[in-house]
Amino acid sequence: AALIRVYVAYLCSAQSLYNNIVNVSTYNSGTKYHLRNCQSGGGIETFNAANTNNFAANWVNSNDCGFENDPVAGSAHWAAENTFRYFKEQQNCSSFDNNNAKILSWVHYGNQYNNAQWNGLWMLYGDGNPLLYNPFVSLDIVAHEMTHAYTQHSANLVYAYEAGAL
Repeated sequence: AALIRVYVAYLCSAQSLYNNIVNVSTYNSGTKYHLRNCQSGGGIETFNAANTNNFAANWVNSNDCGFENDPVAGSAHWAAENTFRYFKEQQNCSSFDNNNAKILSWVHYGNQYNNAQWNGLWMLYGDGNPLLYNPFVSLDIVAHEMTHAYTQHSANLVYAYEAGAL
């Protein structure tokens, strides 16, 4: 018999760096809640790179339906969900490729990485050097990075030069 996995979505609260307490879509695996939205397009998932350049699938987790311990992750996930909603409602585009692509984000990327980027497959958000920059996860930055993805898939540009110069 085939195993059928059922994901139960939960609307949880998260501390945000820039927007106080926000609501984010999550899922529960039984013992943990994950910043993983399985209902929007192909999904929106937020991972923790733990100040490395590693792309392991380390979801941001919480023991309860409140993500207060990582406002950087809460900000990035909330902003990705809102940017997805913008493209769906205002541009009639389902995700950045109009084909329900999964939106993947890694927060705490690198060691004091002073930037955010779309690398052609997913988004990376640095925490910045705390003496100079705040973490790069505000709504406008997340929307900017997802627009790189949108441009890559909608304009038939190679992700270099034109598409990279958004």
